[in-house]
Amino acid sequence: MPEKIEKGDVKPPKRGKLWSIHEKELDGWALPFMGSDKSIVNRSQYYDCVTNNKRPVQIETYLRVSSLLWAVLLAMWLTVFAVLAQFKFSREFLKKHPDLCSFNMFKASNSSGPTEQQIAEASFIYWFFGYGYSERKPVGEKHTGTPDQKVRTLVEVYNIQMRVGRT
Repeated sequence: MPEKIEKGDVKPPKRGKLWSIHEKELDGWALPFMGSDKSIVNRSQYYDCVTNNKRPVQIETYLRVSSLLWAVLLAMWLTVFAVLAQFKFSREFLKKHPDLCSFNMFKASNSSGPTEQQIAEASFIYWFFGYGYSERKPVGEKHTGTPDQKVRTLVEVYNIQMRVGRT
């Protein structure tokens, strides 16, 4: 991104690697989500700011886990997985035995993708929490004080038609 864009002074709060969620709708524990969502949003916001002169939002992405025990176990499993992915021998083992390495969450497949049943049963839920100002200002002007509005959005997707490259 060749041009630096102006972001607001109020940033999402810095969180630790594991923290308790204090939103009544979620009730659980959060870990940083290392997927591509954050970079995609940042690129989209950059484009919108540069081409359409719109104020960019700032985003942090997290994965919700229902209990502290599961959050700690997931963090440990992801750490072991990350270490194993660094070496060719262990990487090949991970590829050959996804069922063993993922506690049967993923299965080895000789086919070209998921079955119709797997597609029908696939789902995900996204919660978005946004904080902002009731007064709109142009991109060049800064807001003062803390945000005075909150918005919550729930997106539930079921029976996904998965395709390679789809985000």
